[in-house]
Amino acid sequence: MDTITILGISLLFFYSLTTILQFYGIDTSVYAIYILFYVFLIISRLILPTTYVKLFPTPDVIPTQDVPSSDLPIPGPTELTINNT
Repeated sequence: MDTITILGISLLFFYSLTTILQFYGIDTSVYAIYILFYVFLIISRLILPTTYVKLFPTPDVIPTQDVPSSDLPIPGPTELTINNT
């Protein structure tokens, strides 16, 4: 979802929720902390990265276009040296 969609749906939902709760005579101090928590979750969702590539970028990204398998680099075996002293 786009950022504007999340903000719009959240604003509509929280406005409707507070209006319904006020209609039933529930005080704002009862539900305000819960609404603030959900606002915090929404802000976190919008600010923090949501994909693994953004968190840990790698230089060896495989191309997304169709490339014959013979053109792709083949990693060679790594040598492991153990000193037994």
